[in-house]
Amino acid sequence: MSGGRAALVGLALLAGCASGPDPDSFESRLIELERKLASVQRQLGAQAGLEARLEVLEAALEAPAPLEPLLDRVLLLEAEVQRLNAAARTPAEGSATASPDEAPALIRPPGAVAPPPTSEFVQPLSLASGGLLMLQTEAGLVRLRLRGIEVPQEARTYADEPVLRERHAQAFGAQAVAGDDAYRASRDQLAALLSGVRLRLEYGDEPPSTDAVLDAYLIAERGPQETFDVGAAMIRLGYAVAREGHPREARYRGLEEGARGAKRGLFAGAGE
Repeated sequence: MSGGRAALVGLALLAGCASGPDPDSFESRLIELERKLASVQRQLGAQAGLEARLEVLEAALEAPAPLEPLLDRVLLLEAEVQRLNAAARTPAEGSATASPDEAPALIRPPGAVAPPPTSEFVQPLSLASGGLLMLQTEAGLVRLRLRGIEVPQEARTYADEPVLRERHAQAFGAQAVAGDDAYRASRDQLAALLSGVRLRLEYGDEPPSTDAVLDAYLIAERGPQETFDVGAAMIRLGYAVAREGHPREARYRGLEEGARGAKRGLFAGAGE
């Protein structure tokens, strides 16, 4: 981004925030993301394609999706900033810059990338939570919400959404909504499940949506003999609960009952 454009963006932000936004509001969090992205750009300015990638991110922030998926988009952008910061701290071995083949893919505006077919293998890039992640597909990047599961969120999310806080307190226990430990544990468990596997999507009883965030089942293959449903594994291990209204609901409910009975994962302290 040129210095002149950065100045214009800064002036626009100041003009829109003259009264001082609530530090916990979406607006403040988006502004903070832009500041972090500018910092990452300075660190990784030599890498091919980064400027275009950041411009697309900025465009997404200036034209957000409707209110319902907005928080999901903020979480994903925060996860992507963390990934870029990690890349800045760990440059490619033997080279100060990434080769053209290794240049980061552009993050497409919501709705610009078609959902991948069930036969296509996809690559996870960043995790926003134990149930929300960003995937690299042949067509571009796709935001994916694991269909049929619900996972703990960050404490600041619960501060904004008291109804969600109450539901998750009942599902995971009061300790799960008191801080970020349960959120991190669930996200780390998802990361562990995605290690060393090939991944593809399944859509169940209906064609994939074209919303900003795609709901689908994530299927992992580890060798020719082992295939598993990642969302089901998250429930079975005690790091997610089952949601209603999808083809695998009965199976997921059974897995949740088993995990609760065995006090696995986050259910070890639930109900105490």
